[in-house]
Formats: sequence, C-alpha cells, structure tokens
Amino acid sequence: MSLRWKKSAVVALLACLVLYPFLLLAGPAQAASAADEYDLLRDRWNAYLTGGPAIDTSDPEIAAKISQVETNANNYWSSMNKSAGRTYLWSDLANWSVSSTISANYVRLKEMALAYATAGSSLKGNASLAADILNGLDWMYANKYNESKGESGNWWDWEIGVPMNLTDAMVLMYDQMSVTQKANYTKALDKFVPDPTYRTNSPSLKETGIGSIKR
Repeated sequence: MSLRWKKSAVVALLACLVLYPFLLLAGPAQAASAADEYDLLRDRWNAYLTGGPAIDTSDPEIAAKISQVETNANNYWSSMNKSAGRTYLWSDLANWSVSSTISANYVRLKEMALAYATAGSSLKGNASLAADILNGLDWMYANKYNESKGESGNWWDWEIGVPMNLTDAMVLMYDQMSVTQKANYTKALDKFVPDPTYRTNSPSLKETGIGSIKR
C-alpha cells in the first residue's frame, strides 16, 4: 500500500471517473466493452490502495500497516462532528479561509474509507462507518467543493489535493455510493480538473508531473 503519488496515475483515475458517464452515449457493445475496462481500472486502483483481497495479513509489516490504518480511521471517526446543522466535520479543521482545510478534510475521509475497504481491518465493511463517510462526502460536496464554487487560496488544494483523495475515496466506497453521489462528486472534479494536463486557474501552464511549463 504505497503512500506516494504520481500525477500520471491521478490523470488516469480522473479520466476513468470523468469519462464514465459518456459511455452511455456509445453503442451497447462498445459501452459494455469500455465499461469493463473502466471497472478493471477501478478494481486495480482499489487493490493498489488496499493490497487487494488476497493480502497476507499474517505478514508482520502488513499487519502493522493495517493496524495503523485502523488507528487513523478510528481517531478520525470518533472525533468527527456528526451533529445536525454542523458547519465543519472536525473542530481542528474549521478554518475555511485557508484552502488546505478543504483538502485535509478529504484526506481524513479517504483514510476512513481505506479502513472500511481493507481486508484484515476490524472496520472492514462496517455499515455505520460507511454511512458517516458518505455523509461526510455529501456535506463537503454540498458546502465546500462543488461545481458552483470558485478557487481561492492555493490552487494545489483544489486541483490536486482534493481530487487525489476524493477519487481514492470514491474508488474505495464505490459500491456503497448512489448514482447521484457518483454524479455529484464527478461534476465537482470536472469543474476543477477538466483537463489534468493543464492548470485550471492558469490555463497557459501545462503540467508535466514534475512541474509546469508555459504553452
């Protein structure tokens, strides 16, 4: 379960999530074939994140990693604000004037989703956890990251930080998400990352994975 990111991988995942609805416009045979390919990509990304269903939980290093995943998720879950009318999900992430608050919220939701989806985790398949993760994602979509919002602060949070962790969470929670949730989160991603090879708030800058260049 690597914690390192490469933008090329993010580009592939974003393409998967953004282009999937357009499969409906293809003919039945082409759509079915393409859908199978995207399903395979999503399954492979899930395995990349979790180690897959055949992960060797008896391996001491893997067991230690799973234990850390559980600890992180339990800490975030227990401290999550679940009250009606909430204005934040975590009290230490309530300063919405800085863009890093938005991406940090998605990091925590992704970490909770990782514990939910990882074989060997005591939280694997926990229905209450799943409900709170999806409620958190819905709250963030409704209030902080959607297609009607504009970027403020650091562009990185809007175009890389959130998309990386939101797409991870979507892959990990895919079977629990409704059609509406998938469509909503994808609309937000499409707003801020319509083309991952270019910086949305500075379209003249082409992203290379190691920096940016003027086009």
